[in-house]
Amino acid sequence: MRYHVPFSQRNQQNPPGPIFIGFEQPVSIQRRKGPFNWSGFIGLILVLISPLTFFLVAPIALLFSLFGLRRAPRGMAVTGTLLSLAATSVLSLMVIGVSQHRTREHRQHREQIVATQNRSQIAETMSTLKSAEARLIVYRDEHKNFLPELGEGMDMTVQYRDSWKRELFYEPVSAGCVIRSAGPDGKFQTRDDLICKLTGLSGDRPIEGE
Repeated sequence: MRYHVPFSQRNQQNPPGPIFIGFEQPVSIQRRKGPFNWSGFIGLILVLISPLTFFLVAPIALLFSLFGLRRAPRGMAVTGTLLSLAATSVLSLMVIGVSQHRTREHRQHREQIVATQNRSQIAETMSTLKSAEARLIVYRDEHKNFLPELGEGMDMTVQYRDSWKRELFYEPVSAGCVIRSAGPDGKFQTRDDLICKLTGLSGDRPIEGE
């Protein structure tokens, strides 16, 4: 910058400082820092480290990022929000998967317990059916190979109960009879019925003495 020195002062050994013409003394310029979005920054940092925590901090990162959207600058907050939404979705899928897996394991465990109990109860019921069958065999031997009719047979079999504390059912058929337990489901004529078949005659019996 050009400046002017008075003529009377040019020959002095220690001239004073230059006199600026038309300008003020230079002032040091300091840049003013803009506002910093701490919420957006924290949200972005949290979502970046969320894989290390199995995305457990993703919801917290999302909250910080959403709060950061209310302040400028919003660049980090927008990025953190998008990443947090994706990370939170991953966390949700993981939670659902773990929950379904535990539910499936719990159901399988209960089914195994029920199956074990059923095997024991089935064995006990089959023993009861054999006891009822033995009584009908005695009846058949005493009545010339004839089996009791429905009413009489029911009176004999209802005295026996299966391991589920339910009465047995007597059913005459063409070639004998069937003693039936409703099985684990408690319903007759289903696949899990337990039965014992006995051969013999049914229908009209010969008159005694003929």
